[in-house]
Amino acid sequence: MKKIPIKYLTMLIISVAVVAISFSAIVRVFVNKGFVVSYEQGIYDTSKEKTLFFMNFPQGYIPYYNVGNVSYQQGDYVSAISYYYDALRLNPKEPWDCQIRINLALALCYTIDFDNLDSEEKIQNALSVLYQARGVLIEHGCAEDKGENGHNKDAQQLKDDIDKMIEKLQKNGSGGREDDQEQKESEGEEEQKQSGESSNSSKQKQQQQALEQNKKNAMQERQEEIDDLDEHKKYSGQNSDNGDPEGGNGESGEDEGTSSGPKHPW
Repeated sequence: MKKIPIKYLTMLIISVAVVAISFSAIVRVFVNKGFVVSYEQGIYDTSKEKTLFFMNFPQGYIPYYNVGNVSYQQGDYVSAISYYYDALRLNPKEPWDCQIRINLALALCYTIDFDNLDSEEKIQNALSVLYQARGVLIEHGCAEDKGENGHNKDAQQLKDDIDKMIEKLQKNGSGGREDDQEQKESEGEEEQKQSGESSNSSKQKQQQQALEQNKKNAMQERQEEIDDLDEHKKYSGQNSDNGDPEGGNGESGEDEGTSSGPKHPW
């Protein structure tokens, strides 16, 4: 049997490889075009597109981007984020790079429940995600960190919008902490006020008791003086009827003196 020359065998192998690559490229084109047409019609079938994950060269990022878009449209933002990151790992060229980054940043933003940021922890988690989305846009210059000279205007606009949201959340978070501080200060003042009022009430009661005791002592001394005077009149033969002190210093006088004390503010 005659041996096939090495050069012919090499040419045969190269020819088969070229045919295989060409066939793969043709299949890839038709699959991608079919996917795009279905996608635009709202038909999100990714089964064929996923077969290109392992054979879509040199633009291996395209099927990941396409499947990521389907997950995005279906509201599965976590899966979309994963596919977009897979696409970026394959080093897409412009304009694909910025487009993938824009969609990735949007998917990140949509994982935040902006209607339920009712705690400091949730606000901080939201800020972390926003900074992550911001970093995705700034990387490779799709948007500029400071300024408006990013080489993709949509990426730059999205980055600016994210900056505004970050500022708003930071303000709300700070405002919430200030409100908490004001509330604590208000509660502290109320406690001090109540404590002060309680202290004042206690002092007033002590003063009232001291006043009543002084009045009783004074009345007792007065009564003793009257008794002494009556006793003196008795021994001197004078009548004590006109000297009865009860008209001015009796029980009614004591009640009047008691009711004249300071009123409580409540």
